[in-house]
Amino acid sequence: MSRLLTRRRLHRPADCLLLAAILVAYLALSVTYTLASPLYEPTDEIRHFRYVRHLISYRELPVQRADARAQSHHPPLYYMLGALATGWIEIPEEVYYEPPINPYWGYRYWEVSDDNKNQYVHGDGEQFPFHGITLAVRIVRGMTILIGCGVVWLTYRIGRELAPGCRAVAAGAAAMVALNPQFLYLSGAVNNDVPAALCSAAATLVCIRLIRGGPRLGADITLGVLYGLALLTKFNLAALLAPIGLAYLLSFWRSRNWKAALRGVAVVLGITVLLSGWWFWRNWMLYGDPTGMSKVNELWSGREPSENWWNLWQSLPYLWSSLWGRFGYGQ
Repeated sequence: MSRLLTRRRLHRPADCLLLAAILVAYLALSVTYTLASPLYEPTDEIRHFRYVRHLISYRELPVQRADARAQSHHPPLYYMLGALATGWIEIPEEVYYEPPINPYWGYRYWEVSDDNKNQYVHGDGEQFPFHGITLAVRIVRGMTILIGCGVVWLTYRIGRELAPGCRAVAAGAAAMVALNPQFLYLSGAVNNDVPAALCSAAATLVCIRLIRGGPRLGADITLGVLYGLALLTKFNLAALLAPIGLAYLLSFWRSRNWKAALRGVAVVLGITVLLSGWWFWRNWMLYGDPTGMSKVNELWSGREPSENWWNLWQSLPYLWSSLWGRFGYGQ
């Protein structure tokens, strides 16, 4: 035990230096990406930022409407953080204002080119020193970059948990996240995908520790809080229930302590309902379904999920390319 502790202490400086190098590379590249990306050009950035502005201006959650296009169907946690970070900035523009549109913009997401890919006309008001609405967008983008740091750090910790004797696994995993062009691009934009990645990575880390160490009340409470916050970040993270359930199943299989496993599941679900249940109840009252997706389909002329299976195979090449890098409005 003494030799093991000594070895771990010797490894800590190397761990810190390696992780610091990856984080510095991530910060340098994500800042470069965000400075090179004009305002509102990342996919749906203007609608994400309208959500933040709505919270600041009206001090209430936005409701999905055809005449107020925002990402109003998303849960509010990320946007509340953005509102806290930028609420002090005076912005003369109306919440749902539209920047000057590029009349020559051609949206052909399947086409690789550098011609007229900007949706909007950009002027000197977006240049440094930033002020007004430009400053607000830049601050929320900076907040997203910092959240991305957390994703990289958690990925490193997951690698160390899975392969405690091999730093290369943790470093390789963290570097794959930190140096992925699409992750860098999204980290430098206003969106809730990077916070969703943070919630997913945190829940994954706790699940791994749960499997290795068995059910514990502290882990149960942590997972409940993380899952509740995840559902307040992005509804897609409801899928985290599968790895959480698997973690409890495997921990029970190892410890044969079914009472602790059942208690853990009850604690996780109970805390989740306490933290995020109100959001689903609000959607039910407003739109008639707990997710609010029926209203999204109505406003955006979307299809029912059952009608989209035919499009899955056709979309695989786009899915693959968007994993690595599609900038602008999906090009």
